[in-house]
Amino acid sequence: MTGIVILSLMGLGLTLALAAGKKKKAGPPLSPAAAAEALRRAGLPADLAEALERRAEEMVVAPGLPPTVPSIPSRPALEPEYDWSGWIASKIMGAMQSHSVDGARAAAHALEAQAGQPGVPTDARSLMLQGAAALRSAALSWEQELAAARSIPVSIPTGAVPEPYFPIPTSPEELPPLEDVARVVKHTAEKTLAIALTHMLNQNGGAPDNRYKEDRNMVKAYQAQQGLTPDGLYGVGTGLSIVGYNIIPAKPYYFSKTYSKMLASKARWKDEMLRMAQLDPARALQWQAASDVRSL
Repeated sequence: MTGIVILSLMGLGLTLALAAGKKKKAGPPLSPAAAAEALRRAGLPADLAEALERRAEEMVVAPGLPPTVPSIPSRPALEPEYDWSGWIASKIMGAMQSHSVDGARAAAHALEAQAGQPGVPTDARSLMLQGAAALRSAALSWEQELAAARSIPVSIPTGAVPEPYFPIPTSPEELPPLEDVARVVKHTAEKTLAIALTHMLNQNGGAPDNRYKEDRNMVKAYQAQQGLTPDGLYGVGTGLSIVGYNIIPAKPYYFSKTYSKMLASKARWKDEMLRMAQLDPARALQWQAASDVRSL
C-alpha cells in the first residue's frame, strides 16, 4: 500500500512539473473593444476594426464569451446570399477575444483556406486575407509578449518585423495622406502573409523533403492576394513574387514537366537570386544558396 501511495505521489509530481513547464500560449480574454484595438495595432484598417467590433458586440451570447461561429453553407448555390461578413467577423473576433496565439493562427489558417475556395465574393475574400494577416501579426506580437514575460527569446523568421509606417507627426499638417496610409497598411498585410508562407515552406528543410506536405490553402491565399492563378502549387512565379517584399523566398516546390520549360524556369530563378545577391551583399550568401535548384 505504501508503495502505491509513493508511486501515486511521484506521478502527481511529474504531472505538476510538466504542467509548470508547459509554455503559456494565451493571455486574459479581451473585450470586443480591446480586440479591435489589437487588430488596429496589427495593421488592420481602423474602419474594418471598428466594423468588426460592432459585429462582435451584436453576436456576443454571454459576458466574457467570444461570438459563436456560424457554419458555411455546403451548397455553392447558397453562397451568394450567405452572410460572409458575419462568419468572418466571428472568426476574427472570436480568435482575438480568446487572446490565444494558437487560436489566432488557427483562425488565420481557416480564413486563408476559405479565401482560396471558389464562389467566395471578391470583397469577402479581401476581408478574409486582411483579417488573416492581422491575426498572424497579432499572434506573433502576443508570442513575443509572453516570451518576454518568461524571459525566453522567440525565434522570428527573417524579415518578420515590418518597417515603421510613418514618423510620428508633431502637427496635423504633417499627417500623411490617407491614400499613403492605406497603401502602407495593404503592403504590410501582404508582406505578413508572404513571411508566413515562406516560413511554412522552409519547414523540414523545404523542397524536396517537404514537398506534398505543404499547406496548399496558404499558397492559394497568397496567390489570390497577388493576382496569380490560385492553384496551390508553389512554383517559380509564386516564389519570385515574394522577392518584391525583400524576402529570400523558399526554393520552388514544383517545375514544369516539359523539360525545356523546366530548364528555362530554373535558369530564370537562378538569375534572379544571383541578381539579388549583388544588390543585397549583407545576405549575398543566402541569396546564392537559394539560387541552387539543380537537384529539385
